[in-house]
Amino acid sequence: MKNLFKIFGIIALVAVIGFSVTGCPADDDGGGSNPFIGTWRSPDGGGYYVLVFTESSFTITSPTGNVERGIYTWLSGETSTEMLLNDGRRFNVSISGNSLSFGSRTYTKS
Repeated sequence: MKNLFKIFGIIALVAVIGFSVTGCPADDDGGGSNPFIGTWRSPDGGGYYVLVFTESSFTITSPTGNVERGIYTWLSGETSTEMLLNDGRRFNVSISGNSLSFGSRTYTKS
């Protein structure tokens, strides 16, 4: 009878460990957090273009203080998206490592 309780105990322990491992998503599964969110900078003369992404919108501030706003949609696991400025212009944006390509500019996450 002792052995039977020991076997059931081991089975219960294995089940708890198995459920806890399968219940948590891996950090590197490609479907993690949005890689665009944050502040990105691109040097220009004596200043910077600053690109700030939130969950679904962005702002671009030029070195002279001109601000443009727009929206985008990020699909889980992808490192490229299409951005739509408020005036209707569309741009493709892609991320490679710590660099973001937007039009002719390359931004670095800060």
